[in-house]
This record gives sequence, C-alpha cells and structure tokens, in this order.
Amino acid sequence: MKYLNLFLLFFILFLPLCSDDFTDVIPEESAEITETIAIYPLNFYHPFAGTAENPYLISSLNNLRWLSETREAWGSEYQSIYYRQTADIDASETINWNNGEGFRPIGQVSSFIHDYFYGEYDGGNFVIDGLFINPHRNIVYQESVGFFAGILNSRLLNIRLENISIAAQFDIGAITALAFNSSILNCSVSGVIQADENTFAVGTLIGRADSTLIEFCSSTAMIFGKNNEDGYSVIGGLIGSMSESDLRNSYFNGIIRRQAINSGGLVGFVANNSHIEFCYITTKEPLPRDNISLMIGENDSFPMNFGAISSSVVNGSSVNNTFFDKQATGVRKGIYLEIKRKFFNKSIRGLRTSQMKRMSIFRRKGWDFEDVWTIDRDINDGFPSLIDFVGN
Repeated sequence: MKYLNLFLLFFILFLPLCSDDFTDVIPEESAEITETIAIYPLNFYHPFAGTAENPYLISSLNNLRWLSETREAWGSEYQSIYYRQTADIDASETINWNNGEGFRPIGQVSSFIHDYFYGEYDGGNFVIDGLFINPHRNIVYQESVGFFAGILNSRLLNIRLENISIAAQFDIGAITALAFNSSILNCSVSGVIQADENTFAVGTLIGRADSTLIEFCSSTAMIFGKNNEDGYSVIGGLIGSMSESDLRNSYFNGIIRRQAINSGGLVGFVANNSHIEFCYITTKEPLPRDNISLMIGENDSFPMNFGAISSSVVNGSSVNNTFFDKQATGVRKGIYLEIKRKFFNKSIRGLRTSQMKRMSIFRRKGWDFEDVWTIDRDINDGFPSLIDFVGN
C-alpha cells in the first residue's frame, strides 16, 4: 500500500511535465513581457521636495518613468523643479515599452505641443544604461527626441548615458534635442543614434542649442543620418547647430556616417556669436569627404559642406584653441566655410594622431591639465579626457 501511494503521488505531480504540450502546465500570462511601472520618488511628499534644497530623488527606473510620463513633473515658466539621480539605472527593458516606442522623452515638443522641462536634473555621475527611444509611430506626440525633448531656463549636469539607442527624425540629441537659455555641464554619451530623412538638427549630445552653455561634455557615440528632402539638415558629432551659445572643454571620439548639407565633427553649424574653445575631435573611422555633392529630390544637387570641426562658423562666431585629428578624420579642413578666415587660422590646428596624445601641445594653447583635462594611455585611447568631477 505504501508503494502504491508513492506511485500515485509521482503520477499526479510529474506526469504533466512529460507532456509535449506545456500550455496546460505553464500559465499563458507568464510568457508576457512586463513593463516597469511609474512610481513617484520616495521623498515626493517631504517638505519642500522638488526644490534646490530638497530635490526629488531618482533612484530607479520606476522613478525615471514617472518623470518622463508625468507632465506636472516637468515644471513651468513659473516654477522650476529639481531632481537628483542617486543610483545607476538599468534601462535596457525600455526597448519593450509603449508598443515599441521605448522611453518617452522628458517633455513634449512638436509642431502642436511646446511642453519644455524647466528646472535641474543632476545625474550625480550615475549611469543610465541601455535607454531605447524610437517614437516613429507617434510623430504628433514627439518631434524633438532625446533623454529630454527640450529644456528652457534649465540646467542638466553629471548625466551619463551609456549604450543609448535612438531612431527618430526632426531634432535629435541624446541628452536633449533642444536647449534654450540653459546650461549642460559634465555630461557624456555612448551608443547609437539613427536619424532619418526628415531630420533637421542632430547631435549626439544636443540637436539645437540657443543661448546655452555646454561645458565638460563628451561623446563616443555613433551617429547616422540622411539629409531631409529640402536640404536643410545639420549634423554634428556633439551638437547639430549653435546660436548665441558656447561650447568649451569638450570632445568627440566616435563615428559619424551621414548625408547632410551642413555637417561638422563637433558642431554642424555655428552662428550668431557662438564660440568654441578648448575642444577637440578624433574619430574611430574617417569622416565623409568634404568635396562630394548630395542629390535632393530628382533634379537638384547640393555640395555637402563638411569640416572636421564645423561646416560653417558665421555671424560673429569664433573657434579658438581647438584641435582636430587630421589622420583619423581624413578631413582637410577644420571649418568648411568661415567668415574672416584669417581670424581662425592660428586658433585651429589639424594634428597627426600621435600629436593628439601629447599633453605639451595642448598646454601651449592654454589647456588646463590641473583641474579639467588629463592624458592616460589606458583611458580614451590615449587622447585627452576630462577629469571626473561633480559640476557646480
């Protein structure tokens, strides 16, 4: 009797596992992909939470989703809201969010909506890894694509985006697509950005910067792009276009493969009293040549203006104490089109790859290797890199 009971127990518990059809054993819903839900920060209800003295704490992907999908969390022209990231965040599951659209940028900016972020986001030098953004299915919702869609009167600092993947159109920047009257400090990006034929301005950091300071930033990302049908697109390794803005102490060491009328290794187009200083570019493969033409439509052909630093520097803008790797980039000109050419000649230098790794060359141009820059042959392929610090 004892052995009979054991046999019956075995029959009841294990026989179903021997079936060819497991649907009766494993519940169907267990195979479904679940998404992290939005949860407000732990200190949301604390006194003065969201202020400069007590910023909202972003410690998880739940908190990040809450920030990206909660309009009231973006502030307004009357109220700035402050955030501080307190931990590394694995965002790789965002590839499954929102029916394939992935992470929704913080803010909404399109032809019909102008909801910018107002405030400050301090990433604390913590990493956000594997963020996926692909809003093609909902163009009305979003025409400006990045971690932030657009910022106004704001500050972004100490943000580390690693292995980001963006496929979009119009204005694209991994940190923010649009930056107006703001500052972006000590931010870095790696990953891939794919821009389609409807692109206007794209950079691995910022799409368009207007009245904005960008400093202590870097990118090792790969950027692809196609020119839009009207021939107006601009693509830059760091920034698509700058107007009344400053870029300082920053570098690009990635890959650019593009088709665009105005393209630059650092900035696509520099205009209206914008200034670049103490920056450099090197690349992991040669940049496109600057002497080919691009077909727009069926009958029109336009020359593609490509400079290792920028396609154009115009309207009171300048570039100083800035270098480009003429061997790695394969590009002859630092700037394709420049007004008052003689003003730039002594401030821009094309160097051989070996020279780009010599501290003495940079020091002679006033580069700060005490508090800002360092060179280590085991870091950043031996090229100058930025000293880690928390921006103020």
